Amino acid sequence: MKAITGDTMRFCRPPGGDYDDTVIRTAAELKLITVLWTDDPGDYASPGTRAIQKRVLDWVGNGGIVLLHDGIQQTIDVLPQIIEHLRSKGYRFVTVAEMEAHTARR
Repeated sequence: MKAITGDTMRFCRPPGGDYDDTVIRTAAELKLITVLWTDDPGDYASPGTRAIQKRVLDWVGNGGIVLLHDGIQQTIDVLPQIIEHLRSKGYRFVTVAEMEAHTARR
């Protein structure tokens, strides 16, 4: 990855969120922080834009990580409204690296 992006990987999200002790231990041995999500609105099943928006807005909380999938047209269509609504409520959008740095300072 470093050869392609120029950046060293710091985080690992196990595909599908499937993990066990071996995955966690291997990630740690590679000096990777395993990251999962707190909210999954199920956009991969294409439940409709209203369902995706309602699930995100009903479940989101401070420090939350919402799992949304790329290439899902319903997600693409509703994401601007979700972002606008959350920003109006005072939420900020940060990277996982920023979240980790904030946690490390505590």
